[in-house]
Amino acid sequence: IDRADVDAWAADLRRHAAGGGESLEALWHRVQDFIADAADAQLVVTHGGWIHALRQGPRLETINDPITAASWLRPPAHGECVCWERA
Repeated sequence: IDRADVDAWAADLRRHAAGGGESLEALWHRVQDFIADAADAQLVVTHGGWIHALRQGPRLETINDPITAASWLRPPAHGECVCWERA
């Protein structure tokens, strides 16, 4: 991924898909689909990007401004257990 693409992604994490990958918005939709399909799940093991999307999800639904790297929540620490309760 070239520098210009990384800069564009950092400026708009919501919509930009660096290197032709998945945008945050697309990831959030995938997370929502999983949550709907896994209603009885007790444990989910996943990666930090997925956890970020889960944490930031409500924000993605309520604002339409670009989400920048500077406004993004800190990533979970390696091996950190993140608990989430369904609304």
